[in-house]
Amino acid sequence: MVRDPIPRVVLEERFRQFVIDNMQGGGVLELDEDQSGNFCSRYQVPLAKEFLGSGWQIHVDGGTFLQDGERRVFYELVWAYIQAGILRLTISQQTRHVWAGVYLTQEGLRTLQGATPIPEDVEDYLVRLKTDGPALDETAVFYVREALLAFGARLFPSAVVMLGCAAEHLVVQMANGLLSKLPSGAQAKLKTALERDPISTVWSRFRERFESYRTAVFAGEVHMSEVALDGLFLAVKAARDDGGHPRVLRVGEAEVRPLLQAFLQHAKAASRVLTWEKA
Repeated sequence: MVRDPIPRVVLEERFRQFVIDNMQGGGVLELDEDQSGNFCSRYQVPLAKEFLGSGWQIHVDGGTFLQDGERRVFYELVWAYIQAGILRLTISQQTRHVWAGVYLTQEGLRTLQGATPIPEDVEDYLVRLKTDGPALDETAVFYVREALLAFGARLFPSAVVMLGCAAEHLVVQMANGLLSKLPSGAQAKLKTALERDPISTVWSRFRERFESYRTAVFAGEVHMSEVALDGLFLAVKAARDDGGHPRVLRVGEAEVRPLLQAFLQHAKAASRVLTWEKA
């Protein structure tokens, strides 16, 4: 059956999830494809079901699903995980093979479980977004979802615009929420910016007023918060010029994917601020 190649990023995420789901508890998966139930063959089974439907039957040891390029990616991932200490090799008792199989380390499991969902996994991404950012409202989540769907449709400029809308919404929410925390005499500049100035000015006024509260909101994580919150505004600037006006975007997957993957951390920081403002 002829099919389109599976993108590498999808293979990588499915590999990560396969390792988590199937290798906990210290079990060893054989590397030799001549061995029954070997690693490569078992990895193919859920892929075949996902991409060719539940009616597809694959013999566990047949090695019939992965295309040549996908098989190379599989072994590159195995070696990358070994080098990272996520997987460990076992020594073979047979003279013709030095290494018999691999097993998952406990530290490797913790590393994989904390991984960032890829943009192609829209629902997993949104679950992480709402879990890490419980203060995010429906509007923010809506725009992030639209960004993910645009990315999946390879409409990369549209994905940036939607992500920028989500980021701008969060900036405005944080700025409005901060007003109630400020003394009455310190509200004027931020209030004026919210009423009539571009988003770049709103961000500047919010940031200068928020600095005195940063340590209280992000105890022990001040530096992280600076990077995370500044990154939120950078998501806005990706779609607008310094005057706050939309601009022509010439971006591709290589530029948009990092924005989406980093946005989870930015949104998490924004949620911390919003939660503190409402307390």
